[in-house]
Amino acid sequence: MFDDYMWQGLVHSASVTVPNFSDTYTVKGTLYIPYAEVKEPFYAYYDLDSGNSRIDYYGGMVKTYQLSNFGSKYGSTVKVVPVTTETELNKDTCLRINGSSSDPVSVQSILPDTTGFENLGLDVLNGVNVEKWRLVVTNGEKINKYNLWIRVTCGNFSTYDENHIYLFNPMKEFVHNYDAHVDQAFEKFKSNHSKTYDSDKEHTLRKEAFRQNLRFIHSKNRANLGYTLGINHLADRTDLEIRALRGKQYTAEKHYNGGLPFPYNTSEELDKLPPYIDWRLFGAVTPVKDQSVCGSCWSYGTTGAIEGAYFLKTGQLLRLSTQALIDCSWGYGNNGCDGGEDYRAYQWIIKHGGLPLEDEYGGYLGQDGYCHVNSVNLTAPIKGFVNVTSGDNNALKVAVAKAGPISVSIDASHKTFSFYSNGIYYEKDCGNKEQNLDHSVVLVGYGNINGEDYWLIKNSWSNYWGNDGYILMSPKDNNCGVATAPTYVTM
Repeated sequence: MFDDYMWQGLVHSASVTVPNFSDTYTVKGTLYIPYAEVKEPFYAYYDLDSGNSRIDYYGGMVKTYQLSNFGSKYGSTVKVVPVTTETELNKDTCLRINGSSSDPVSVQSILPDTTGFENLGLDVLNGVNVEKWRLVVTNGEKINKYNLWIRVTCGNFSTYDENHIYLFNPMKEFVHNYDAHVDQAFEKFKSNHSKTYDSDKEHTLRKEAFRQNLRFIHSKNRANLGYTLGINHLADRTDLEIRALRGKQYTAEKHYNGGLPFPYNTSEELDKLPPYIDWRLFGAVTPVKDQSVCGSCWSYGTTGAIEGAYFLKTGQLLRLSTQALIDCSWGYGNNGCDGGEDYRAYQWIIKHGGLPLEDEYGGYLGQDGYCHVNSVNLTAPIKGFVNVTSGDNNALKVAVAKAGPISVSIDASHKTFSFYSNGIYYEKDCGNKEQNLDHSVVLVGYGNINGEDYWLIKNSWSNYWGNDGYILMSPKDNNCGVATAPTYVTM
């Protein structure tokens, strides 16, 4: 999503003809994701004739390549990132994924298609004399206006209008091809989440993804599942894009992960537990974060457990750096934004003596970055970690009551999870085996509503997701595997 910035590229400026960008250009700008607190500078190279493009982030720290004629007949995407292991520091490492017949790699444009734009004369933007161009698109009674300002730089599209959603007759969409309610809902969605798109083609694709997700949401809500789905900031994303947010790895070969066995006698402790626990009320839980377009959920599960344990020990709540784990724990088997596991992060923390604070290490990037833990102080050291008895809901209740917030992994692969809004979530198709777990979260409590038990779980998909970033999950049948692989730390 691009928002409020200038693109610098090759344009025909000071002209009454439609601006025409070259088939080969370079462009720089900044990617804003306000709700994720991300401000990401980039520099891009585009060559339509060769079918290749490249986008560098954070001054070239991360480089991505879209190569339509390389690697396989469907092209390849390549990423070069700094990888830090126990023997090498920030070694540039090349990672490649080939395209497929269903998902071929194509050259990635940054600048917009200017076909149909009309010149509105001179204007002043941010103290700079510019030309103003506008494209007006009318769909029925709805008018979209896209503005473009040009010097040797050009601005993003802007969209207007906000409408209401009318869903009292869902069958009308399918029988009479009526989709005005989709137009209205999509305009409201774009306004609510400050969504803009860099071309009409992308706008069309995003609207179609939104349409299918909207159909799914209302279909499931009509089924009265006991929980409610809702439109959130992910509603214009494809299933493949949402999948990238689930970064919990699975290690197929069985081995001891280094954790201690659960030390409590569950049957003795169970009767002593309070009827509900919510560690947020005690001040043991930091605000909900947004992992952005990075599969770093495992780092949030890890830091959430340590932040809670440190609070229980000292009464002080710290905001620990997830970025440090993303950058520095490759040597223990984690893969930065491409996934990891909490126990591997624990092992790194044990060896290095703690984690830096977020403010000292630097903010979250939503990308793999350069490891620089040697230049900051480390805090919150841990002695080890405990594996809560797998599949035992009672043991997990004891653990969260005794030890505080717990790192848990779940099966989050179902679209019902992606668009959860409120209620106690139970997905009949959820898996609970180790190999089903694809997303790491933080268990911060438990309770009961109207006779139905729940786990209180903190996600890392921003407070636009779920109930202000949280979800209530049913413990019935160990649904979605909440109790399959829980861990907490010892200090």
